[in-house]
Amino acid sequence: MEIVIASLALVVVLWCIWRILEWVWLKPKMLESYLRRQGLVGTRYTPLVGDVRRSFSMLKEARSKPMKPTDDLISLVMPYSFHMLNTYGKTFFTWSGPIPAITIMNPQLIKEVYNKFYDFEKTHTFPLTSLLTDGLANADGDKWVKHRKIINPAFHFEKIKNMVPTFYKSCIEVMCEWEKLVSDKGSSCELDVWPWIVNMTGDVISRTAFGSSYKEGQRIFILQAELAHLIILALGKNYIPAYRHFPTKNNRRMKTIVKEIQVILRGIISHREKARDAGEAPSDDLLGILLKSNSEQSKGNGLNMEEIMEECKLFYFAGQETTSVLLAWTMVLLSQHQDWQARAREEVMQVFGHNKPDLQGINQLKVMTMIIYEVLRLYPPVIQMNRATHKEIKLGDMTLPGGIQVHMPVLLIHRDTKLWGDDAAEFKPERFKDGIAKATKNQVCFLPFGWGPRICIGQNFALLEAKMALALILQRFSFELSPSYVHSPYRWVWFKPKMLESYLRRQGLAGTPYTPLIGDLKRNVNMLTEATSKPIKLTEDITPRVLPHPFQMLKTHGRTFFTWLGPKPTITIMDPELIKENMVPAFHQSCSDVVGEWSKLVSDKGSSSCEVDVWPWLVSMTGDVISRTAFGSSYKEGQRIFELQAELVHLILQAFWKVYIPGYRYLPTKSNRRMKAAAREIQVILKGIVNKRLRAREAGKAAPNDNLLGILLESNLGQAKGNGMSTEDVMEECKLFYFAGQETTSVLLVWAMVLLSHHQDWQARAREEVKQVFGDKEPDTECLSQLKVMTMILYEVLRLYPPVTHLTRAIDKEMKLGDLTLPAGVHISLPIMLVQRDPMLWGTDAAEFKPERFKDGLSKATKSQVSFFPFAWGPRICIGQNFAMLEAKMAMALILQTFTFELSPSYVHAPQTVVTIHPQFGAHLILRKL
Repeated sequence: MEIVIASLALVVVLWCIWRILEWVWLKPKMLESYLRRQGLVGTRYTPLVGDVRRSFSMLKEARSKPMKPTDDLISLVMPYSFHMLNTYGKTFFTWSGPIPAITIMNPQLIKEVYNKFYDFEKTHTFPLTSLLTDGLANADGDKWVKHRKIINPAFHFEKIKNMVPTFYKSCIEVMCEWEKLVSDKGSSCELDVWPWIVNMTGDVISRTAFGSSYKEGQRIFILQAELAHLIILALGKNYIPAYRHFPTKNNRRMKTIVKEIQVILRGIISHREKARDAGEAPSDDLLGILLKSNSEQSKGNGLNMEEIMEECKLFYFAGQETTSVLLAWTMVLLSQHQDWQARAREEVMQVFGHNKPDLQGINQLKVMTMIIYEVLRLYPPVIQMNRATHKEIKLGDMTLPGGIQVHMPVLLIHRDTKLWGDDAAEFKPERFKDGIAKATKNQVCFLPFGWGPRICIGQNFALLEAKMALALILQRFSFELSPSYVHSPYRWVWFKPKMLESYLRRQGLAGTPYTPLIGDLKRNVNMLTEATSKPIKLTEDITPRVLPHPFQMLKTHGRTFFTWLGPKPTITIMDPELIKENMVPAFHQSCSDVVGEWSKLVSDKGSSSCEVDVWPWLVSMTGDVISRTAFGSSYKEGQRIFELQAELVHLILQAFWKVYIPGYRYLPTKSNRRMKAAAREIQVILKGIVNKRLRAREAGKAAPNDNLLGILLESNLGQAKGNGMSTEDVMEECKLFYFAGQETTSVLLVWAMVLLSHHQDWQARAREEVKQVFGDKEPDTECLSQLKVMTMILYEVLRLYPPVTHLTRAIDKEMKLGDLTLPAGVHISLPIMLVQRDPMLWGTDAAEFKPERFKDGLSKATKSQVSFFPFAWGPRICIGQNFAMLEAKMAMALILQTFTFELSPSYVHAPQTVVTIHPQFGAHLILRKL
């Protein structure tokens, strides 16, 4: 029996190996040989990756700098295809992973591909694209025929005519907003029209196709934009079958987005069904037609609810994207070609004057039609269309095997000098003065919406909407390119980052050029490695050591600049206008324990002094304080948590400085396994502490809200009413306070002791004040608040050595910040250390230890600017700042009552960022007992 099972297992393994070998090598090489025998030329097959790396490399090089509006964008947008065209001619093959893709530019062959839509089906190489839209655009064969037949009536010209008033309503709302912006500025103003156009076209598709508004569908547009970005990121990587099913961060986010879109669409559909049943809803718009077809599903003629949802997703996405892109490039090109803008305006004024545009008049706009066709030729909505063969088929003189792809590079075809003349790359709308047939010489070489039976169903909709919008714009405004405009048409991995980079540079922001995927990670790591390779003098500025990359950026680009955290731009700002008692006994007990231990160490040496590395002692002491005060336990009970959190920080930082690979943390590497084990162990210990507290409370031995844990658990009781925290939330808050509650104060104390060791005069002043206030008595809350010199010293330590070197915030929608208009998707970095050492804000002595600058308080020291924020600022200021300050004052008071201290000869000044700023080699001081 065992022999049989082993034999079967061996057969299965061999079969799997054979299938993989066939997929990765044998079949691609067989297809390559088949194509070459027919005289086709192309690249040699590289196992699994095909031409992805070559294409990626050329794309990276091409996108490293913006272009002029007069430059030919083919070499920028399709550099690899452009290279292949110049190398092999107009018919060649490349590799999409292990699948050969034949590129054709012959109009007759293109016509044949589009007409034989049963033989040349849509490609489905990357299943992730179906998450975005899996409706009519991706359907094949009989399914496509059925869907097209059902949806066609919604886009009959008679129906589209009735949409003109809705087009007008959506467009005029934007025009009024633009007029208001211009009048507020005078007679003209600079405006980024792109986000306005996106919103407008979204509103049009929402009103006309779904009987809703942009606001109702806004969340869908936002989610689809994010989903498209994630899919594009995935397409830029080597294709691994089933990788989309791995629980990576991106894959989980994509699934979440899809689910949320479905929930919103179900709500819209449910709302429409109720309105339809009540006789209050139209039945002739797209959604009405789709729902009517659903009622005929039982006869096999209609669409089921899932298919309706997919069609809705498609039209929400494509209905907005196509027209917004067309309008944006039309405005850019008319800004560059003022003569054509003037001709178009003259035509609009002749036809409409200042009256409301109507369908009859729109049909008379010949010049505008020529302009729009030329824009679609130079900037087609889709730059390449792909088809797949599933059986051997003839295409012209070629015999194509099943299992290959046929690519039709629309952008290359539209700019082919043999088809369009030597001026193919120039903006010349007059080429369409006698219509498309004359311009193309009756060849299939103009296909912005596809061609043949599968031509885009919404092309008339898009053209009519674009004409309405342009007519209204030309009636009211003249427009030209702003000096800050940067011409950067992009797609793929670079689309969003480079668009954001262009957006930021247009506003005069300077920064590093985007490096695909990794951003500034390598530069940052290299500079940090070099900076921390050697110690510095105590009198030297620590900023170049702790924040070398931001420090260099500050010197190079000034006080506002952007860098890259992976594909996300991070704007660093240093303008202050833009940045805008029960615990004391526990403090004393923890602090006095440590001071007692230090006294014992000194006495054990048999002298009045000894060398002590105070850093580990301070870490233990602050850990004990947070354990006692927040959780009613002790450092020993929570010690394992601190050890595990420190280990986790170390492992996370190691991972952070590597190139981010989605899903990598799920791989069973040694580090990943250790991080999971540490996280689980922390959970187990915290559950033990929480359960112990619950039992004590139930037995009446613990007050319900006498410390942080009590308050959190009291909140947990209110969870059922929606007011409290879940148990998981309680655990996460515990983890945060264990970590932050220890780190912040221990770092503040160690640097205070180091600086007071170096500045003996201030140590003496602080001790004198402590003696005056307390004498040899135990410090209390009332007297701690009287320590003015101590407060000045701690503020100055926090200024020079803030617990966190910078804060980062994310923007999820376009917003104004000072004179900047920031797009969604960027990060704002507030470099606390750079701001708090800025000579323009703090004077030429900004890098020096001078507590006297705080003698009249924070407001006077900062000149009422937001330039001192060691605990952040505003509503999200650190909730534990008073806790940390009170604890630090208690510890320093006890230390100053008991010891004098100075730097040991073995002390090495090496501040190092480990989330907070740690002394890399400890803090070795000489303690002398008073």
